[in-house]
Amino acid sequence: MSSFKTSVRCWNDIGIWGDSTCPRLVSAIHCANCSIYSDAGRELFEREIPKDYFKTWIDEIENSADFIGHTGESFFVFKCGENLFALPMKVVSEVSSMRMIHKIPYRRGGTIVGLVNINGELVPATDLLSLFSLPTKLENPKSIVVCSFGLNRFAFAVDSVRGISVADENSIADADTSDAWYVEKKFTLNGEKIILINFEILTGAVLKKGL
Repeated sequence: MSSFKTSVRCWNDIGIWGDSTCPRLVSAIHCANCSIYSDAGRELFEREIPKDYFKTWIDEIENSADFIGHTGESFFVFKCGENLFALPMKVVSEVSSMRMIHKIPYRRGGTIVGLVNINGELVPATDLLSLFSLPTKLENPKSIVVCSFGLNRFAFAVDSVRGISVADENSIADADTSDAWYVEKKFTLNGEKIILINFEILTGAVLKKGL
């Protein structure tokens, strides 16, 4: 899911994220109520799939080595709800302080909850907990995590970031049959259990359910 890029980014220049001099704000009040902003979000979801999209995915999956089983493997660890999660460092492209996730006008359903402004680009934001049917809601999210894999890029809010942690291979265990389907492995760090997310499944779920 690639981020939206366009030559028209008036919301960052003269809109509410700029100097607020846009004459449309008189009637629209907020950029989210403007047709230009709505069209930008619509273009994000209606764009054509690039010709090499599937080949890129196939190459990524076929060439990806098993990122578990090597002593000293580094993972990005964060807390979301009542759980500690980990992702391979190679898929985490950016971490920023919490910012507003803007709802897409007239859009209901799907796992995409809105768009978040990351360095001037509109990146689709998903709710990680609801994506995997976990009941806990984020009480006071502190950060936005942006992930990239091939041509896809999306973000999600987290309660806190633990940072980079090194998993000892002796602490790594296979997922149990009773674990959720997105669990790749599990490991223990400083007495805390951490769930390693299968990022391919996570990305596939976002792409499949997002629209």
